[in-house]
Formats: sequence, C-alpha cells, structure tokens
Amino acid sequence: MEIVGREKEIAELEDAYRGDGFRFAAIYGRRRVGKTYLVSSLFRERLCFHHVALSTSDEEDEEPRNGQKSPLEMQLQAFRASLLLWGYPQKKAFANWVEAFTALLGFLKGKQGDGKKVIFIDELPWLDTRKSRFIEAFSWFINTASSVIPNTLVIVAGSSTSWMLDEVIHSTGGLYDRVTNPIHLSPFSLRETESYFRNKGMEMSRLDVARIYMVFGGIPFYLNFLHRGESLPEFVNRMLFARDAKLAKEYGRLFRSSFDSDKLAKAVAEYIGKRNEGYTRKQIVEGLKKADGAAFSRVFDSLEEGNFIVRYVPYGESKKQARYKLSDPFVRFYMRFGKNKTTLDTDYFDSEKENEFVGGAFENLIAMHLDNVKRALGVSGVRGMRFSYSIEREGDKPGAQIDLIIERKDKVIDLCEAKFRQDIYRQSEADHLNLENKIKRVKEKNPRCQVSPILITCFGLSYSGYHSDFDKVITLEDLFR
Repeated sequence: MEIVGREKEIAELEDAYRGDGFRFAAIYGRRRVGKTYLVSSLFRERLCFHHVALSTSDEEDEEPRNGQKSPLEMQLQAFRASLLLWGYPQKKAFANWVEAFTALLGFLKGKQGDGKKVIFIDELPWLDTRKSRFIEAFSWFINTASSVIPNTLVIVAGSSTSWMLDEVIHSTGGLYDRVTNPIHLSPFSLRETESYFRNKGMEMSRLDVARIYMVFGGIPFYLNFLHRGESLPEFVNRMLFARDAKLAKEYGRLFRSSFDSDKLAKAVAEYIGKRNEGYTRKQIVEGLKKADGAAFSRVFDSLEEGNFIVRYVPYGESKKQARYKLSDPFVRFYMRFGKNKTTLDTDYFDSEKENEFVGGAFENLIAMHLDNVKRALGVSGVRGMRFSYSIEREGDKPGAQIDLIIERKDKVIDLCEAKFRQDIYRQSEADHLNLENKIKRVKEKNPRCQVSPILITCFGLSYSGYHSDFDKVITLEDLFR
C-alpha cells in the first residue's frame, strides 16, 4: 500500500536524504500513528541498517529473575541480531552500548557506494533501560559518525514523546543541537483518513468516515482493522469488547509506551476528560491533590506534543486562565465506555438521542480541523479561535454556553454552533430562542463588535421558519477539504 498523506514529512525526510553531509532526523508521535510505516516505506530500498528495539512497555520490574537476562542484555542481543541480519558478521556478544555502536560504525564504514547511508533505529526510548548508560553511548555514536562517516542519514523514532523531546530533540547534553530534522508525526486528518480507506479499496460515505474518526481518530493502525461492510458498532465491539479483542489492552499500553511518568500522565488525562471544556492547570493539580512542579510541566508538555490534549484560552479570559482539553478521540471514547461497558449499543450514534458523548466528540472533531473552518469562512484575519465560551446567568438573564468563538480583526465575532446530525439539520423554535440569547449575551459583553452566527453540521440546514438564523453553514464537505 502506498503512503497516504504525509506530504510535509516525506519532503522533510527526502530533503535530509539529499542534503550534504551528516543528517540526523528524529521522529516522534503517539503510539500507532505510523512512524515505522512512513520510514520503512519511504526508504525501503535505501536502508543499509534497521533495528527495532525490544518492547519493554509492559514490564513493571526491570530486575532479572530466575537467571533471566537483564533488559540491557536482551536489548544488546537484539541489536547484535539486527547487525547479523544486515550482513555484519558480529560473533561476539556486546558487553555495553559503546561496543554495540562501535560495531555499527565499523559496519557503516565498510559499506561501499556513493549514495547516502541510511540507518533507522525504531523505538529508540526502549533502548534506554535502567543502568544501561545508553544515551551517553548513543550521543558518542552520533558525534563520531557525523565526522567519521559524514555521508550518513540517521533516523530515529519513538512513541515516548517526553523521552524523545528531553533526551534527543531538546537535549542539553551530548546530543545538543545535533538533530537536523525534528519531525512530529500527527494523526491523519479527515481527508487523509478518507484517502486511507480509499487506498484500501473501501469506498465510504463521509459521514461514516467522520463517525469512525470520532472513536478511533486518524490512527492508521486502528483504521487498518476495519472490515469491508462492517458497521461502526460492530467494529468497536470486535476491537474493544469481544473476547481476545485486538485493542482490549491498548489504553494502558498507550500511556506506558508514550510517557516516562505514565501513571501521572494517565491521571492528568483522565481528570481533564471529566469535562468536555477541560480544566485549568491549577484545577487539575488541586483535583489530583498533588504538588505542582517540574514533573507536571513535563507531563503537560508531553500530552500536548503527543496530540492527547490541547491547550486553549477561553474567550474573554487571560492566558493565566488557559485550559487543557482532552483531544485524542480514542482516549476520549475509551474513558467513556471502555471500563464500564461490554458492548456498544447499535444505535448509540443516533443523533436523535442527543447524547453527551456524540455532541462532545463532534465538537472535538471540529477542534481538530480548525484550519478547515477558517478556510470555509474565508477569514483572512483572525485574532483567536477559542472553545467553550461560558457566560454566567445574571439575574433574569439566562447564561450561555458557546461551542466555538472566532474573533476576527474586522471586529466581527463568529459565534459557531456545532450540531451533529446524520441528516439535514432543522432549527427548532427552542434552538432559535437559545441562539438569540447567545447572540444577545455576546453583544452585551462586546458592544463594539458585530456577531455573526455560524452553523457547523454534517449535511447543511433545512429550509424552515428559522433557516435565516445563520449567516454561514459549514458542513462535513468543508471539514474534509
């Protein structure tokens, strides 16, 4: 199967390959996002060495027991096996990582040809086992290779965002300023997800693609398991709830493989996920009853860089009131259903139920495609795009909760209403009165601005007594562009 999307990342890697001198590319992104597939497919015929670290994400105790090899010994043994597979006759076992990387340097120096030598080490963080001194040895390898074998492209990848950022990309030690091509690989967009299914020979409606995205996000590994003609509830049940379900343990593994402090990261994500609009950092720290500090900062940064959460400033608030909102669709879904259900109701995505999850999932879908919203509106000057603008009740004036506010430089405020429907949306009298109140309350808070009501829905707005409530209607077609 050809590579779907990833145009920017492919261009970056090809530039690194064609560039003069030594290049060092570091790719990071959440588990299952497609890092390995991207590099293996792009450089399939150009790799001269490829090693995949042994998974230690499920290990609770790194101390060897009953004569078993230590994690360091196992990683070194696997590295030696990779060298053997790629043609280097290394017969002696490695005692440490310096010996292992010395062998790799000798292997690379022995390679003939004028083309750039490409090596790929996958899941690099897993090699950094306790007491291994891995990062020192790897830094020595990179610094030595850059001078001894200058015509080389080293590519590393890792799902542990915090480790990749701290130890490699933002390193203050031996790898300081060594990464020439840092690449953050994000999940597919809606358009890329549609292309992925089409590339597999599966023609699907955009509504079905959106519904699948609201549960699994744009994660290729998850999407690959969908069977032709399978409904979303059937897919979810088979992947999460059936006996031997493929993703039954994915939630725990996702955090263990992505974060050094996986228990704290999970606790933060689960607390944020209690409320669709999220919480401030202070509220999260107080809610978890923990002391704030560097550990929290690293977790927040890693969750944000890994596309698990998004940081935003509510409209009308200062930066000090910034909130964190859970954004990963799979994590959102699993937190809502994975621990407490044994099956998914076949009609759960029926929009008539107006259930909380679907409404929040659709708002999250929009939040992940804000650039598409901006293009659909034809807005050239934007001061801010803010979520969850809440106006408190004042006396006999009812409060207002607004899904999305777009503040424009021309003193126009786009007040966006998100309505998930599986057919054309019809504005009821109750919705009309609710919208009127929202417009009135926003105008009171912003008397110098014009308020423009915008509808974001799946298939458009029906002609009814209230069809003129909105200045602009954005549909799924716009979110797929």
